[in-house]
Amino acid sequence: MATKNEKLFGTLIGTTIGMFVANRYANKNGLTGTEKIKCQLIGLTSGGIAGYGMASLIGSPNDTVNYILLNRKRNKTEHVYDGITYEHRIPKRNKEHSKSDKIYTHMIYDKAKPRVEALKLEKKLITENKRIYNKQHNAKVA
Repeated sequence: MATKNEKLFGTLIGTTIGMFVANRYANKNGLTGTEKIKCQLIGLTSGGIAGYGMASLIGSPNDTVNYILLNRKRNKTEHVYDGITYEHRIPKRNKEHSKSDKIYTHMIYDKAKPRVEALKLEKKLITENKRIYNKQHNAKVA
């Protein structure tokens, strides 16, 4: 699935190409007035739909998940780490964290999304929440 920007870009390119093709067709066939405007609207619309569809098909894959490591103690749950990984690597990433010095009880993760979106969300979560095991994006303010 494509990102919003990829869909927008595809739609803009599609409408531009659609309008160009429609104008060439209208000029070649001597269309004027409302007939030319109808032709341009059809080109604009069909080009936009085609561009959006192509961007959706060939855009960034949904292959990355955001995850949180949690540490449950009695009645309290503490979020200790925010991260991302490719969806197929979730079990392996969990094992990697288990072998590290991080103390946590379990991992939760969301649905897969394009990597660009996952990276943005990870940075936002780390910057806002200052998890104890995150080092990247977790600078201390003096």
